[in-house]
Amino acid sequence: MVVFHFLIPAVLCWGGYRIFVPRRQHIYHGNVSLMPYRLFWQMLLPSFIFLVLSQVAEYLGMHPRMTELAGVDPLSLRSLITFQALMVGGLTGVPLCYFLIRILRNPFYLRSFISQAKLQVDPKIKCGEFVLWSITLLMLLGLLLIPLNGQSTIFSTNYTLSLLMPVMLWGAMRFGYRCIAMIWTPVLIIIIHFHYRYLPFSPGYDNQLAITSSSYLVFSFIITYMAMLATQQRLIHARVRRMAFLDPVVHMPNLRALSRSLDSSMWSVLCFLRIPELELLGRHYGVMLRIQYKQKLAEHLGDLLQPNEAVHHLSGHELVLRLNSGDHKARIAALDERIRQFRFIWDGIPLQPAVGMSYCSVRSPVKHLYLLLGELNNIADLSLTSGQPENMQRRGAVHIQHGLRDKVAMMNQIQQALEQNRFCLMAQPIVGIRGDNYYEVLLRMAGDDGKLIYPDDFLPVAHEFGLSSRIDLWVLENTLAFMNLHRKVLPGLRLAVNLSPASVSRSQFPGEVERLLAQYHVEPWQLLFELTENHSLSNPEQARQTLAHFAGAGVSGGNR
Repeated sequence: MVVFHFLIPAVLCWGGYRIFVPRRQHIYHGNVSLMPYRLFWQMLLPSFIFLVLSQVAEYLGMHPRMTELAGVDPLSLRSLITFQALMVGGLTGVPLCYFLIRILRNPFYLRSFISQAKLQVDPKIKCGEFVLWSITLLMLLGLLLIPLNGQSTIFSTNYTLSLLMPVMLWGAMRFGYRCIAMIWTPVLIIIIHFHYRYLPFSPGYDNQLAITSSSYLVFSFIITYMAMLATQQRLIHARVRRMAFLDPVVHMPNLRALSRSLDSSMWSVLCFLRIPELELLGRHYGVMLRIQYKQKLAEHLGDLLQPNEAVHHLSGHELVLRLNSGDHKARIAALDERIRQFRFIWDGIPLQPAVGMSYCSVRSPVKHLYLLLGELNNIADLSLTSGQPENMQRRGAVHIQHGLRDKVAMMNQIQQALEQNRFCLMAQPIVGIRGDNYYEVLLRMAGDDGKLIYPDDFLPVAHEFGLSSRIDLWVLENTLAFMNLHRKVLPGLRLAVNLSPASVSRSQFPGEVERLLAQYHVEPWQLLFELTENHSLSNPEQARQTLAHFAGAGVSGGNR
């Protein structure tokens, strides 16, 4: 009869658990998503069925020992204590039994359990914190287990039991579920077994016992749940950190991963790969070509890399390899040969864009990584011309960097000139053969020292940094404002404005011109556009549509 008393709740709840949790039923205790199902099917319902069977057996006289355990009245304090004790056993005893059964079936599981428990511990914990926590826990247990006598203080009563809660919560938040579950269950068994040490017999003993048993249940649930949440939060945080070092589109280590890898090695070799033709190929065949090319090239070079080396993704059409410093020259030559053998197949078409390679040795810590990559990028351009890997230390990267700094300084001057109206406009008369006379608008920029800077010095930099369209709009607006201001003095004035290819390649440019013409009351025939050919068109089709739109609106155009 006793066997069936325990077997019936176990079988019924096991079947219900398998039905309502069809997948991953055997996953370890500590999974937050399965906690509601396990609380119901492994703690609440078995305890309820067990208690009901006990009451029925007691009522029918089939289980005479139950009179001492639970009492006849289902709402008595002893029934409440029994029900709470059953739930505590289901909450804490089931994971312990699961652990013991796993070890009996496979003793090597103990080693796996210890390694997994170590992974759940907060990595910032030091040995001193664990020692302090252990001493605090043992001290509280010692106070609880001291027999009561005439000289006992409040710390020898169930008051100390309430102090166990924050100590165990401390451990739950820091040491993870696996560790704290294997510690709390034995501690709970000990303090329940020796409950008479801190619960003296008194007239209200049953009430004290019910309150204390409810504390066991509440403490166990809070400690278990907080340990699960803390463990899950650390796992999510670790996963997010790993994802932060991986590009979400290309699925390759990014620049942040490169910086971490450089910090972990005393000496490293940076190998910069530049594939400028990828931009043109990506424009024609789509961005997936660029993504798959980088992935396939990294996979092709993976056989030559050592375990702690990797190919890192950069935005655009560049890749960076971090190599160990030992015998790096021979390895770079082997990498160059391997890259020359690489063929990328896209829709059955073999593609082999040119790859420029530059490299340099660095020592940790690398404080100016972005500046260093800029230098390697410039040296890789030279490699495209020479056809071989270029060493940055031998190529005079300092002079190249000085040129880059000059460009940045010029870019800052251009931005300040746009913000402070430090450009100057001049007019040069143009006399046509057929009598179509007009004035060409010339642009100058006032430098910091007051001297005029000619377009040949700042327009290439403006084009490189994407400022040429803003300059064209500034010139156009100020030209139209001049024509509007001197309308009575210079009637019928015609002015020609030079436009960069970047402006006519913008779909919004015709609308901006029409808005300015209407704002300053200038007729379209008074305005001429001359397209400079210093740079290639980034969007030829859009440029043709823009020029055709101007021709239809009455604005003359031409090339210089």
